[in-house]
Amino acid sequence: MVKLYVTILGLGLAPFAPGTLGSLAGILLWLVIREVISPGAMLFTAVVLFFFSWIITENYITQKNGGEHDPSEVIIDELIGQWISLIPILYLDYILYTISISETITMIFLSFLLFRFFDIVKPWPISFFDQQQNSFSVLFDDVLAGFFSAIFISGYILWIYLL
Repeated sequence: MVKLYVTILGLGLAPFAPGTLGSLAGILLWLVIREVISPGAMLFTAVVLFFFSWIITENYITQKNGGEHDPSEVIIDELIGQWISLIPILYLDYILYTISISETITMIFLSFLLFRFFDIVKPWPISFFDQQQNSFSVLFDDVLAGFFSAIFISGYILWIYLL
């Protein structure tokens, strides 16, 4: 059960680009959930999901043979980071009711690209947490990548829609 959770139902076991698959799964789940809860509730859900995932990931890494610090199949962190990256879009939907579907898709795609960029390149301080050898850092480097992406998305939103 733990393995199904941290691998997002086995997606993390894919032989090619499991992190990208985790991000795409995050977008799909986000699209469903955003229809039923408010932006504040979505942010709260992401925070709760982070702490729950931290405990589950710690359990998985401890039980896994070899005790690898950041196993590639653990992709729940990509889902959480991608959600954080998408939060500014939730607030835009809440503020502007005239945003088109194509504009939303463009911002989701931009969010995806930015998150993957920060997750792969890992500028400081993301790289600092990535180098730590604990389950918190497995998740937190992706949280920071999502946060960096959210900052850029927020700037884009301000520039395009509010200035």
